[in-house]
Amino acid sequence: MPYGIYFDSTPRWPSFTSALDNFSFPHVDWPWRLVARSIVLSGDLPLWNPFASLGLPLAAQYQPQLFFPFEWLEIALGRTSWDVLLIVKISLGGLGAYLLAANIVDDRIARTYAGVAYAFSPFLIWLHTVPAFVNGAVLVPWVFWAAHRAFRADIRLGHKVAVLSICSGLQWLTGQPQIAALTHCAVAVTAVVIAMRSWRLYRRNAEAGAAMIAAVVLGLVIAAPQLALFSQAIRHGYTLHSEGAYGGGGTAAMNLALPMFPFLPGQLMSPWNAGLFPDKLNWEAFPVLLGGAGAFLFALSLVLRVTSKRDDPRAAPVLAPAFDAFMLVVLASVLIVVLGTLDIGIWHGPIFNRINFPRYIAPTLSLGIAMVCAAGFASASRSSVRDFLVALSLVAAIVLGSLALLAPAFEASADRTYLNWSLLLGLAPPLITLLFVCAIAWTGRRQGRTEPAQWGILIAASGEFLFLVRYGLDLSDEGRRLVVLALVLSGAWLIAERRCRAGIAALCGSGLVLVAILWLADQKLLKSIDPYTEPPAYLRFLQSAVGDFSVHGRVLASQGTMIPNVANAFGIALVCSLNPVQVATTAQYIFKLLSSKQLNYTTPNAWPGVAEREGMYPTWSDFAERRKYYNLANVRFLVEFANKEFPPEQIPGIREIYRDSKVRIFEDAAVLPRAFVVTAARKVSSSKDAFDKVFETSFDARKVVIVEDPRNVLPEEISDRRQGQFAAASVRAASASRLLVEVVSPESGVLVLSDAFYSGWRAMVNGREASVLRVDGFARGVVVDRGPNTVVFEYRPRYLAAFFAASISAMLIALLLAAIQFRGRKNVSGQQKPGPA
Repeated sequence: MPYGIYFDSTPRWPSFTSALDNFSFPHVDWPWRLVARSIVLSGDLPLWNPFASLGLPLAAQYQPQLFFPFEWLEIALGRTSWDVLLIVKISLGGLGAYLLAANIVDDRIARTYAGVAYAFSPFLIWLHTVPAFVNGAVLVPWVFWAAHRAFRADIRLGHKVAVLSICSGLQWLTGQPQIAALTHCAVAVTAVVIAMRSWRLYRRNAEAGAAMIAAVVLGLVIAAPQLALFSQAIRHGYTLHSEGAYGGGGTAAMNLALPMFPFLPGQLMSPWNAGLFPDKLNWEAFPVLLGGAGAFLFALSLVLRVTSKRDDPRAAPVLAPAFDAFMLVVLASVLIVVLGTLDIGIWHGPIFNRINFPRYIAPTLSLGIAMVCAAGFASASRSSVRDFLVALSLVAAIVLGSLALLAPAFEASADRTYLNWSLLLGLAPPLITLLFVCAIAWTGRRQGRTEPAQWGILIAASGEFLFLVRYGLDLSDEGRRLVVLALVLSGAWLIAERRCRAGIAALCGSGLVLVAILWLADQKLLKSIDPYTEPPAYLRFLQSAVGDFSVHGRVLASQGTMIPNVANAFGIALVCSLNPVQVATTAQYIFKLLSSKQLNYTTPNAWPGVAEREGMYPTWSDFAERRKYYNLANVRFLVEFANKEFPPEQIPGIREIYRDSKVRIFEDAAVLPRAFVVTAARKVSSSKDAFDKVFETSFDARKVVIVEDPRNVLPEEISDRRQGQFAAASVRAASASRLLVEVVSPESGVLVLSDAFYSGWRAMVNGREASVLRVDGFARGVVVDRGPNTVVFEYRPRYLAAFFAASISAMLIALLLAAIQFRGRKNVSGQQKPGPA
């Protein structure tokens, strides 16, 4: 496994840290699983995360994928299973591509190439740090495979519907609805092309269309709970995929060169040297891999498709309708990205411009490329001289175009060392692999031995894929891996020449060299304490200070002192968080009230903590200036490095309560309780008006509460008071989605709970249902009477039980159909087993 992302026990990562993504599974995704597990073990559903920000919907966040079966395995088996399960998922993706390739070629080795090519696609390898990406990409070939089965005449209708509905439903549950949506669109395109190319089989096509529509509907019902919660989060939440965020569907122009030369600028989203290339080069990179071998096979398949005739002995049998369908998907996807990059994009619709098209079309595009390349692979050793020359001309155009896109960055570079390394690591592997693949294919054609040549090409292409895996090593270690590639290519050549012993020896040698390189690199890896098994002392102190479910106060930490999601796993509520979807009014509270400057649009979702200097995040100076708004959000504990200056330390009411060699922890005595009553209120009509009132200098949360009251439930006696009385409330019992609050109110008033207002929260006051109001722009509130009151807040989204029942019923129907018709092949006399052709 690549270093620094997955580990068995102790976290380790390279000193060359720019080679890693900022959002790694152990420090971002895994805490969500721990929070979910603790909630489930307490007897509740993992619907709400009370520890992130001011409270967030947990299941509605698309990346935790809490309804996906693989998630249950990862949660149950723990961190020691991560590597194994990742390999299993990648292998399943490759197996799906292998089975799907049967619709393109009749050659088993060519199908194996398709499986290997997809298993090494960037979404599964380069982006393995995000399980939602991997899970979504793994199921792409299975959805296509199940859809292509719908055109088979020897499979019963019920079985077609069952298999496709299960594959479709599972993909919607993987945590990346964008991947699922684009996959289903591409499946529809391929189905239309296949039906049009075989229009005479109208009865078969009609049955296939009916099966696919029924299966997609059933799949959506299977995923209904996840989709319902997610759609609610999109309506009431703030996400990085906001309206217009990805209009055009383009990427940085130089990113279009990465499929051919992915290591030329560095590793995905991480240039070798930040000053060597523009920032936009790798950010939101285009995660598609072609490489030297893929470029040649792709070009050759195009040439053969155009020039060869049906009975042409040069080409292996290719099932034209399926091939044409995938070719159309590839060309259409690339065209959309290129047009978007040229700022003449067609991806501007009200839904489309919220989808990061270049990234999330990549699994489907990678699969389409693997299918097209498989056709070229099957015919490589049968092609004519003309076919080779035309294919190499197309490859030359791809190479020159890629270099032309990257040339401006190289010309502007003054760092010759990094430039030379980039040229060596970026240019040499694809070009050398290209030469070896061409030579092996030509040798097979010349000698008339197809199978040895195919094994040679497969090994050479696999060696290139292996080289392009993100290892997260420094430049010298990456350079040493060129030796591994050279040995693999030599072994491939020898096997193609039928010198199997020498070829196997070269491959074994490459494995030993790779192990030696990784062992040497391991000595440079930085070792850190595993927070999950050895939590530091200050973390244990905060656990006891904040109380169960942080009822005694939230924490605000300096960047680097605490990783937000890791703290959440220990039951510590941090106002800074790393989550895909934020509650919309919480985001506005952060934007408007927690800083005196304009913040970056990503801050509400990706706020790693208080910044040391002015920039895109709030600083301690912002805290000092806007302290009353942090107090209103129940921020009681402040964490800073022990050796750093802490400006709020001079503010009256802030005192140090903990110190060790790493951090200092302070307590703010002016913080408002988690829940309190104010007996005077001002009505407003919107959250915007509420924030305007709260932002006024004269606003005092202890004297008046700002209430949005669309149902007119606020008594006039409360709204008529100019100033009210204040009374602290006590949180007597708390769980993730339920809080019991007791308060003695001096007169009728509004109970304020400093947690995010969000649709689905209900309240009972003294045993009677009460309306939950949005107060002070972001918080929850209910009207209480004079005297003692018991208030219960509970998160139960409307109709969720019905969605769960429908989902379980749909899954049972699909499984029942699959079980009943397991032997669901019709006895069609005289018919061969056809593909979609």
